[in-house]
This record gives sequence, structure tokens and C-alpha cells, in this order.
Amino acid sequence: MGDALFTKARLIKDLGNQAVHSTKKVAATDALAATRELFHFGYWLARTYGRGARPEPGLSFKTELLPKPAAPAMPQTAEQLQKLAAQLQEKDQKLADVLASKAALDAELQKLREEVATAKKANSAQPDTHDYSEAETRKAFIDLLLKEAGWTLNPAKNFEVEVVGMPNAENKGFVDYVLWGDDGNQPLTAADLVELERMLVEAGGTKALIDEAKEKSQGLGLFIRSLVGLDREAAMQAFSEFLKGSTATPDQIEFIELVVQELTLNGVMEADRLFQSPFTDLSAQGPLGVFPAASVSTLVDVLQDIRARAVA
Repeated sequence: MGDALFTKARLIKDLGNQAVHSTKKVAATDALAATRELFHFGYWLARTYGRGARPEPGLSFKTELLPKPAAPAMPQTAEQLQKLAAQLQEKDQKLADVLASKAALDAELQKLREEVATAKKANSAQPDTHDYSEAETRKAFIDLLLKEAGWTLNPAKNFEVEVVGMPNAENKGFVDYVLWGDDGNQPLTAADLVELERMLVEAGGTKALIDEAKEKSQGLGLFIRSLVGLDREAAMQAFSEFLKGSTATPDQIEFIELVVQELTLNGVMEADRLFQSPFTDLSAQGPLGVFPAASVSTLVDVLQDIRARAVA
């Protein structure tokens, strides 16, 4: 079958080349021969390499199954040509009308743009003294974001909360928002941090600024804690075990009160802060001059735990 198959393939190729490259009309007999040989070649290909059902051995080439040549188109009459010309002319007219309408619309739009620009220029020359109440809008927007995040806002607990340790003569001040957990010192979850970051972006913060704040604060959790501080009750609760079972001296009570004030204001506190003013105002040695060494170690552990909860 090898030589015979090769001959069929070559015949198909040569007839195809003649059809493509020759200027002569392809004879019907040549077209039929090429199709017949291609049928046999395809049969062999399917029988030899087919993975599924193979062609039946009795399958044969049938000329009658070939599509019949299309009938040549009848020449159009003069009347038909005139009708076609009229249809084309009508379409051309419609297209011209559309283009003209578009041109008129463009001119009208340009005129309106010029009028708007003129009005804007004239109005911009006058100072805008209207009170747009941006602070109210910002507060309403932040309130909405907090509610969407699941926070139940209580004006008495969440808005304008008084804190101590502010840099003024009264040592007091107010923060706009304070968000408390169940005990005010609960760690933020990863989902909380994602939601808080989304809220900051929607409130107008850029990703670059948020990333910078996270880097400087060593994480978004610490950044948020630095903004809202720590609930005073939560801070006192954190040190309840520290003072439990002992009789605290007045200096020790005052020292812890200073720590609580620092946490209420800044949210977290590094251990080395204990050896700076105002803590060294009670004792030049800081906590070592007020508490036993073992208690100082416990005090540092409490501060580290508070920080760890903020880091999340």
C-alpha cells in the first residue's frame, strides 16, 4: 500500500498546485479525481491512526454525494438595476442626513461648553463664602462606615471622649472617636485590620499614607491604638492583677495612675518610657525606686501584653 498511497498523495498535491498556480480553468474530471483520491487517503488515515470507531471496510467513494455546482446568476434587468440604484441613493441620503444632524449636535454641544466655561469663569471671580460644612460631612461619613462595619455608636462612650495627659495646662483633652472592644483591650483580628484599612481608604486616606503609618507604628493595630488610646477601665483592669494581694503605697498608686494616663492617651507604652519623666519625677530610678525588682518585671510584662493585643 506504500507506493500506491504515495502516488495518491502526489496526485492530490499536483492537481492542487495546478488549480492554484495555473491560469487555466480546472477541469471537472481533475477536480473529481483529486476529491476521490483524497477520500481514499482519508480512509487510510482514519483506519490506520484512528483511536475510536474506524471506517467500514465497504465504504466507497460516491460521486452522487458531491454538492452540485451552483446555477449561474441570471443577469439583472435594467429595471432591477434602476431599483437597486434608487435604494443605494436613498441610503446615501439617510447617511448624509445623519452626518448633518451630528454636525448640528456637535455645534450645539460646543456652544453649551463655551457657555458653561464662561459662567464658571465669571463665578470663580467671586469669592466662595458658602459654608459647605465639610466637618459634618466627614463625621457623617465616618459614622456610616463604622455602622457598616458593625459598630454600635453611643455618643456618651464613642464621641468626644475626655482623656488625660494632653499637652496643655489642664492636662486634659478630647478625642473625636474612641472604639472600645468588649473589655477595651481585646486584640484586633486580621479581619478587623482589613476592615479598618478599608475604612481609612474610604475616608480619604491613600494607601501610601496608610503604609507609611503602619511602618512608623510597626503595624496598623498599633497605629489605630495610638489614635484612639486605651479605655481607662481596660487599662485599670490590666493592672488589677499587678496590684492584687498587696498593700500599695501612695507612690506606687500614683505611679500606676501615670501609666494608666499614658495608655489612655497613646494606647501602648514601651518599657523604657518608665524611666523617663513624669515617672522619674516620683523617683530618679523610675519604677525601680518605687517597686521591688520582681514587681517591675511584672509591670513590664503587663505593658508588653497590652502592646501584643494591639499588634494583633
